[in-house]
Amino acid sequence: PAGGDRYPAVIAIHGGAWRFGDKGEVFAPHHRYLASLGYVVFDIQYRLSHECKWPHMLDDVCAAVDWVQHYAAAYQIDPTRVALLGRSAGGHLALLAAYRRSTAQPDDHRWPLAGVLALYAPTDLRLWAAIDDSEVIWLMGGTPAQQPSAYIDASPVEQARGGLPPTFIAQGYRDDLVSPAHAELLHNKLSSTDTPSVTVRVPWSRHGFDAFLSGMGSQMIQYDIDRFLAWCLYREERSADEQ
Repeated sequence: PAGGDRYPAVIAIHGGAWRFGDKGEVFAPHHRYLASLGYVVFDIQYRLSHECKWPHMLDDVCAAVDWVQHYAAAYQIDPTRVALLGRSAGGHLALLAAYRRSTAQPDDHRWPLAGVLALYAPTDLRLWAAIDDSEVIWLMGGTPAQQPSAYIDASPVEQARGGLPPTFIAQGYRDDLVSPAHAELLHNKLSSTDTPSVTVRVPWSRHGFDAFLSGMGSQMIQYDIDRFLAWCLYREERSADEQ
């Protein structure tokens, strides 16, 4: 570990429009890179929308967080220094899991998350085109008009408030799948609270711009990811050293 005798951990959540994808796919090199920096990386899976409807995939992510913190000693990690990292639909799930856990107490091996990183993530599902056979219909099982309260529950922008884990938002501004409006809505909501947050805007970049670790998009954003993780997972030690 860079400091102390326990490692910090990163739980990675894959994308795929809640309908496709699996752990250990295209971003495995990114996870190995983070592991090389001294983070224990857990690459997790969740049930997809052809297997269940909302909110069961979020339940799976929350269960994975519980598992990681419960078995922290077995993996030499500090359960109070765990961050979520998600891309696209995975970023959406990461935000909601982190925000819902912000009031957790350290009983039964449950602690709040130390930070959350969401790259090109949907933050307001009501902005998604709810047409037949669309990803959001597969996820929610109905339209916003049919299930207004469920869409509110499933939209991170509606959960944004003070006292949440530090939040990292990254968005490509040529993304034609998840509009930059999603990032800006969450950015504006968090900016009016005491929740630490940062938004990185990547011009001319499309959805999944960081898919290749050696590519330009990934090289542009990885520096910011590294700095954010170091800040939110080691800031208490830094503060203690400064004192």
